[in-house]
Parts: sequence; structure tokens; C-alpha cells
Amino acid sequence: ECLGSLATSLPAFEAPHFAMATVRLLIRPALITAIISYMVTISIVQSFAAKHQYRVDPTQELIALGAANIVG
Repeated sequence: ECLGSLATSLPAFEAPHFAMATVRLLIRPALITAIISYMVTISIVQSFAAKHQYRVDPTQELIALGAANIVG
């Protein structure tokens, strides 16, 4: 009663609409953020690798980071 009526189902799924101007505005910050994220991840992985004596493959780490971002 306090909230009024609540929806009984989820809204329909639809892809968000982006204007090309918005995409152009956000592409540079997105790339910079991705590069910094990769550098931080590699730094952490290399510190763990040095501590536990194992080898790091940066390409595999990049693929794992991309997969984790897609899934999560």
C-alpha cells in the first residue's frame, strides 16, 4: 500500500541507443582506461609471479582480462 502498484515482470530487453557523437567522445577515455587497467593487472600478476616463481604470459593475461570483462 505504501509503494503503490509494483511491476510483476521485468521490462523488455532492448539495446541502448548511442549517437555517434557520444561514441566519438568516449572512445579515447575508454581506450586509456583499458590500457591503464591492463598495466595494473600485469604489474600485480608479475609481483605474484616473482613471489611464487612462475612465468607470466602477457598475451594470456590480456585474453583473460578481456574474457573477465565480457562475462562480468
